[in-house]
Amino acid sequence: MVNKRWEPTIKEADVFFADALKPMFLRPKRFIILIGGRGSGKTVAKAGHGLIAMHDLGRNLMCIREFQSSVADSVHAVLSAEVTRLEFDNSDVTERTIKFTHNNSMARFQGLSRNPESVKSVFGFLDWWIEEAQFLSEKSLRTLTPTARKKPVKGLPGNLKEVDSNEIDLDDVQMVFCA
Repeated sequence: MVNKRWEPTIKEADVFFADALKPMFLRPKRFIILIGGRGSGKTVAKAGHGLIAMHDLGRNLMCIREFQSSVADSVHAVLSAEVTRLEFDNSDVTERTIKFTHNNSMARFQGLSRNPESVKSVFGFLDWWIEEAQFLSEKSLRTLTPTARKKPVKGLPGNLKEVDSNEIDLDDVQMVFCA
């Protein structure tokens, strides 16, 4: 901050994307599906991509998973670590949210298993990160899909849904997002 105004940092963010993931970010699509084993880099790549969209474009990010008894069970820790590593000095990381103060963008975290209907009232999030999609129930998918698929208002940037999953049974997810 300079004179109570945000000034861009000189240091550019050094986000790492595995070579296999680079085409995903170079050819923007409305739905991006990442499937791979543990340790394949999906989560770290998505964290970097989400933070850059928040920081540079002011896009809000909703982080969803089926089972989340607390924010500690979410991708909050990965996003928080990346905020620190990337030296985003205009961030406000709390136990429940991650915000950028220069553009008021934010990341929120929500589990669906206890109350899938709660996602219907979510507003203002263009970017959706569905973590561990292999565990999403059919009910959660049915409830989430219309909310996350809402078409943007004419003239505004489009929505982006990024779904990542380990290589387990993906029948429901594949029927909704891949069929």
